Amino acid sequence: MKTKYFVTILALVLGIVATLPVKAQTNDANLDATAVELQKKADLDSLNIAANEEAATYLWKQLHNGELAMKYYGRVLRQAERTGNKMTQVKTLWQMSRISSDAQDFTQAADYLEKDLELVKDMDRLKNKERQMANILFNIAVSYLSNEDFDKAEAAVEEGLAIPGQDQTDFLQLQQQIRETKEQKAKREHTMAAIGSYDRAQVYFKQGMWEQAIATYADVIELYADNPENISYITAQFDTGVSYMKLGQNEQALPFLAEGMDKMHAYKALTPAGALAYADMVALCAPTPELQETALPCYFKTWELCKERAGASTLESAEALTKIAKSYIVSGDNAHAKYYLDKADIAIRKAGRQYKEELMKVRAIKKQL
Repeated sequence: MKTKYFVTILALVLGIVATLPVKAQTNDANLDATAVELQKKADLDSLNIAANEEAATYLWKQLHNGELAMKYYGRVLRQAERTGNKMTQVKTLWQMSRISSDAQDFTQAADYLEKDLELVKDMDRLKNKERQMANILFNIAVSYLSNEDFDKAEAAVEEGLAIPGQDQTDFLQLQQQIRETKEQKAKREHTMAAIGSYDRAQVYFKQGMWEQAIATYADVIELYADNPENISYITAQFDTGVSYMKLGQNEQALPFLAEGMDKMHAYKALTPAGALAYADMVALCAPTPELQETALPCYFKTWELCKERAGASTLESAEALTKIAKSYIVSGDNAHAKYYLDKADIAIRKAGRQYKEELMKVRAIKKQL
């Protein structure tokens, strides 16, 4: 089954650079004396199967002129059909499929092979019938795979595997190749769809078209659901929350902002100042004690980021601690609020005397508790 045809097509499928014969031009200047003589002989009697087959075979195998060879193979096929010569039809369709496949016309190649298969199936006395059927089915599958017609390729492989007494190795390898190529195409299309949706959503968002941005970001979130660490997924979550805020729908915005910020922390995409600003957005959407439970984790992660990036004794850390305390105040938990205000007080004093005003603000909040 490992024919020259199989090697050439499989090389194309796997993306291997195959060196194919250069197709000769169709004008007579590129034909040798033998080709010219054979053509004349065939042209004198277009119904003569032997003469036309000889011309076609020479043009194809010796001069690699598939285009001109197809002219004479076409004559052979038509005459064989008129006379009911099935064996000649089988041989000719096979050669025509090879020419089509080398020209990368896999649709035409598959069509010739399908016709070839039907003829072979009807020939009860054909020698090595099962082997020929398997060979044709294998090349049908390769042709469909080359066109990314996976359903038909898989069907041809299944039919080939069902033929008794044949080596299944090539079919099983091709079956695996079909599955892998199918998965690769699906991933490609999925990625392109996600990129397209993300780009459209970004345009809507930047133009202040909030409802359209929300709807399009929903597609992005769905497409990246299996890859929530992707920056496009993270951005879609947060920008959806911002869009809802712009529409005055803070309660709807809250879960998107919170998840977006959580993923941004995991992605390490935030600066301390940026993290504080985003956490403030979350807190703004959480005015009630129940909703503050969503805001608090954002401030805690921001505090951790501030300690990591700037140090524990910095104004950024103190600001994060103050925001944590304010969230506890909204929640009615003054004990925890005082605890974190004390930590903010210490952080500001260690940061430097120049932050006296910030220190007074923290102490003013403590006095109100």
